[in-house]
Amino acid sequence: MIAQQVLVTDSSNKQALGGVLIYSIHPGRSVVTDSKGQANIEGFKDQKSIVFQLLGFESKSVSWAELLAVQFNIELTPSQITLDVAIIAANRWRQNVQDVPGKVRSLDSKQLNLRSPSNTSDWLGSSGEVFVQKSQLGGGSPMIRGFSANRLLYAIDGVRMNTAIFRSGNLQNVISLDPFTLQTTEILFGTGSVMYGSDAIGGVMAFETLTPDLGEQAVSGTIFSRYASAYSEKKQSMPTCLMAPENGAS
Repeated sequence: MIAQQVLVTDSSNKQALGGVLIYSIHPGRSVVTDSKGQANIEGFKDQKSIVFQLLGFESKSVSWAELLAVQFNIELTPSQITLDVAIIAANRWRQNVQDVPGKVRSLDSKQLNLRSPSNTSDWLGSSGEVFVQKSQLGGGSPMIRGFSANRLLYAIDGVRMNTAIFRSGNLQNVISLDPFTLQTTEILFGTGSVMYGSDAIGGVMAFETLTPDLGEQAVSGTIFSRYASAYSEKKQSMPTCLMAPENGAS
């Protein structure tokens, strides 16, 4: 004796539906379709109400006679009240800080001249928002939320300075960036993995360099000089010396 098989498919694309619950109340019996959308319903013979049910589809109740009429092929219609798959997306364009779900701190570039940091790690540490591990005067490894090195990301104009393959110990790469060439400095304290990748699990320090100002002036710029007696540091910087075309000349 060959068992009676029923085939359950999606009415929209004719694909077989696995995991469909088939049951009847009188008597109480139930089976579930396999990955091919098939199930043995021999035990439901002569039943007046056989229910086909699957999450995301409208339930369907038929009798044994109706099953015979459709040759044991049942189509389920997708439910109109269905939650779509959740999609998480993050964007790196300018937006209001109130629209950003995570905590973001923007450092005011106007404070650069007042604080006169020797390098970018000192600039981050002077904000009071980032702890900087400094084992020597020429070093500086930022730490955010207990993460450091390859668990933090340094991004300059959207280009990453480090990756997850870097060493897991203290990383001094940020000191190679001149703080006086920065226009904005933003610190993302939450995980930046969605936006930047898995190597930004601890946070992101996003730096944006100065934007050229090609106005009416032929030459514009600033000059900065610094001396530190602690380690005889002498520093001169002229980061924004820009030439603009005159009279339409290129």
